[in-house]
Amino acid sequence: MKRYLYTIVLLFISCTFIYGQEISHEVRCYYAYGETQLDTLYNIEYTIQNKTDKTLVIMITEDNKMEFPMNKIIRRRLLKRYGDLSFAQMAWDNIEYRSDYSFVPDFFIKIVQPNDSFKMTLVLRNEDVNRVNTLFLEHLLVLDAKEIDNENMVNGLLAAIKYHHVEYAYTSINIPWSLIKNYIKQKGDPGHVR
Repeated sequence: MKRYLYTIVLLFISCTFIYGQEISHEVRCYYAYGETQLDTLYNIEYTIQNKTDKTLVIMITEDNKMEFPMNKIIRRRLLKRYGDLSFAQMAWDNIEYRSDYSFVPDFFIKIVQPNDSFKMTLVLRNEDVNRVNTLFLEHLLVLDAKEIDNENMVNGLLAAIKYHHVEYAYTSINIPWSLIKNYIKQKGDPGHVR
């Protein structure tokens, strides 16, 4: 019972952090029978609807947004280097990216215009769905574009992202949970994900 209460409270807090945007999720369960074992496969589909007149930016962060101030998380997400690049460097140095896909989750960024929506589907196998849902919402950033594209953060970021085709171009994405789980474990708090 405590787990469900914690999930509800976390979901409420998450929705507060994302400006009252509507994030709904649906869980689908599939069973795969093998010769020696039964695998349970789940799809958790998140629908993010922008019902405001503001432009939203969706990113995945390795930092738990419940443990750090939001401006610190945003600054770290934009300035941290992943390999040879950072989001800020793409804007400042006019780096040509021109890819049909984003490197998920390091360089995943989606811009959602007013009255549009975006679907993210997590695909997982033999995992606790409630725990995965809680962890994912702790690391999902849905921000007002003005929070990251300003003189205090990275001025001109969204224009550069659009110009250099860095933004994820499609209306939905399927992401294996193991990819997100390893990203959080390696880049964020190593003790947080087991």
